[in-house]
Amino acid sequence: MNILLSARRTAAALFRLTGFTHFHHVCRINHTNRCHPVGRLMSAAAPGCLVLLAACSTPYSPPQILDADTRFPGLVDLPAQAEVRAAADAGRPSSADADFFATTASEPRAGAQAQTRALAEAGSRTTDVLLVHGICTHDARWAQQVVAQLAQAIDSATMSTARAVAPDAGGIEIVPTTVETPAGRLRFNALIWSPLTTPLKRQLCYDQTGKSAICTGAPPYPHQRALLNARLKDTLIDDCLPDALIYQGVARDAIQLRMRDAILHVLAGVDTADNVPLVVIAHSMGSKIMFDTLLRMTLEAPASRAATTARRTMERMRILVMAANQIPLLSLADQPLDGVASAGGVDSGAGVAADAAGAGAGAGPGAGAGAGAGAGAGAGAGAGAGAGAGVAASTGADTAL
Repeated sequence: MNILLSARRTAAALFRLTGFTHFHHVCRINHTNRCHPVGRLMSAAAPGCLVLLAACSTPYSPPQILDADTRFPGLVDLPAQAEVRAAADAGRPSSADADFFATTASEPRAGAQAQTRALAEAGSRTTDVLLVHGICTHDARWAQQVVAQLAQAIDSATMSTARAVAPDAGGIEIVPTTVETPAGRLRFNALIWSPLTTPLKRQLCYDQTGKSAICTGAPPYPHQRALLNARLKDTLIDDCLPDALIYQGVARDAIQLRMRDAILHVLAGVDTADNVPLVVIAHSMGSKIMFDTLLRMTLEAPASRAATTARRTMERMRILVMAANQIPLLSLADQPLDGVASAGGVDSGAGVAADAAGAGAGAGPGAGAGAGAGAGAGAGAGAGAGAGAGVAASTGADTAL
């Protein structure tokens, strides 16, 4: 009886907050009256609400690994693995540090032993990490939080954030951060594309009950909304979903050109050797924008800077982490009703297949989904167009935008 009463109260609170019914309609119920209609409704609705919430938060239980032989090296292992490969190619022995980290990439590592590795010896081992956010307004703080969270999980890591590269007139902001670890250096570059869509989203500021940072100074909304209704309107409807709508519309080409400029700025540097591994951590729609742009770059003149950078990017990629894979969903907008995408369009449909040996995301040695992150039934990464089922484990909500 206590559980039933608690469930009814929970349902009543949800109904009241969402505006489903007025407060005076949710009155104390006589539990002995089995015919009370509101009581029956609440008794049925409350458990259903709890089940739906649990289903949304845990899509797979236990987490599903599509390839039983997949190994999952973490960010900290890649610099050492790169040194071992480079040493083998050059016919020279690698350092003891590199051998240690490379051979224990898929095994538990003793924290005390890892902490004894000197950072100075790791200076020549480097991994590039590219971060791309998803829908909803983001700024440089998002990049700093993500990098700090990753660095916190690495023994003896030290983080230094360089000055962000300000976007040009509505361009993409680049936030560079360097993390020194006992195994090597991690060079992070976060691509903040929110400044591209912010001017258009400001047209919806009139509809926000609680004004967001981009709507500061807008006139207040004159009507009283139910609490949860207002929060959903302010965030999901007026801030997050518009990003997907804008990209799927006439602004797509402009967004891809801005992303192209950012990729060239970060990945086309002369100091980036071909043997430096690359990790891409992309959130939801950021994956779609990223790989649409890379594919578009490969269609430029073969010897052009853009095409060369796109090919090198795919060849260097060792890990692709997709925090929710929306490529199949968003690619529906690229297709006519018969379901056949046009041959001339830039389409990352079911994913972009890896065409570089050893550069596949999540397939084969040296690949995977990264430390504890999941990509669901994600798309592979590569410069070749095609349907690639990427691999990896799904531990998060892989249907979230």
